[in-house]
Amino acid sequence: MSNDHANLDRLTREELIALVRSIGNEPVAGSQAPTDAQFRRLADDSIQGMVVHSEGRPLYANRAFADLLGLATPAAVLTLDSILGFFVPENRERVRDLHRRRLAGDDVPNVFEHPLVRIDGSLVWIESRITRTTWDGVPAVQVAVMDITAKHQVEVMKDEFVSTVSHELRTPLTSISGALSLIASGMAGPVPVKQRELIDIAANNSERLVRLITDILDVQSIEGGGLSLEITPHDADAILQETLELNRPFLNRHNASASIVGRTGGHQVLAERDALVQALTNLLSNAAKFSDGAAIELSVRSNDALVEFRVADFGPGILPDLAPKLFSRFTRGHLPGVGGTGLGLYISRCLIEAQGGDISYAPGAPGSVFTVRLPCAT
Repeated sequence: MSNDHANLDRLTREELIALVRSIGNEPVAGSQAPTDAQFRRLADDSIQGMVVHSEGRPLYANRAFADLLGLATPAAVLTLDSILGFFVPENRERVRDLHRRRLAGDDVPNVFEHPLVRIDGSLVWIESRITRTTWDGVPAVQVAVMDITAKHQVEVMKDEFVSTVSHELRTPLTSISGALSLIASGMAGPVPVKQRELIDIAANNSERLVRLITDILDVQSIEGGGLSLEITPHDADAILQETLELNRPFLNRHNASASIVGRTGGHQVLAERDALVQALTNLLSNAAKFSDGAAIELSVRSNDALVEFRVADFGPGILPDLAPKLFSRFTRGHLPGVGGTGLGLYISRCLIEAQGGDISYAPGAPGSVFTVRLPCAT
């Protein structure tokens, strides 16, 4: 019975009602309407917090949910005007909007991890799983709540550790990389032939480590809410030209060539200049690594609403099973000898979406086409 009780915490209200009926030899399918009493029969003693509310006003709460908020009894929860007062202030309006859209039938997310402020002022992190329902004939939502404070604390410690180590490593690695590049170029004096290959290997690997650490720090900043973007109008053609010029050394190292094949004629894009150039740079560097020596085409076009940047290569393309995951963290191609962190496209997506745009992939003929769309400055 103990295993059955543990499994109750993963059931929805409708599944709980069905289980009650089966225990009482009631037919699950039939004319009898589910009752709130049947839900209470199992939910009251669940070790998982459960609450039913309509626009924040609590209609039902079990003991576990009351304990989570630091209230003495479930009855104390029902005296509240709204449970939204326990949300941190910056989340309340977003929760209200999602609740209204959910009840209206919109397709919105139903699983969240977020903080709550308990009655004593302490902070607890929870995972909420939300299901639409009715209660006494009133449209409402049922929320199954799990305390994930310990898990969140571990994740914060991990992120802080990674961030600290990355910051501490970046400065000396940048110096090492710069010194190796100078030696490899011959600016520090002639390099014997037997040593050049070793120096080139060391220089390439140190540059790769610097890029890896930079990507990790960028992800930390993005996911930690550290992005501060100043979105203003910019010449779209000039941004594309700047991206190409900045990346010519990288293109040369990979024996790749790129050219601009389409311009807007001076149209303006609403963007944060550095963030847009970084996103386009990630696309261009990926194209250089995967183009297999074929030319890369850059273009930009616009209409009254959008400016559209395109980076097209004519390499082997993306494997079909990889395409749906391209913009997720740590997704990498599988071509032999092609390295990377698997973070570049994820960072690009975050940067573009933070500016009110979107980024997409489409297969070329052959190759790959990546498109960035941002608002046009009117």
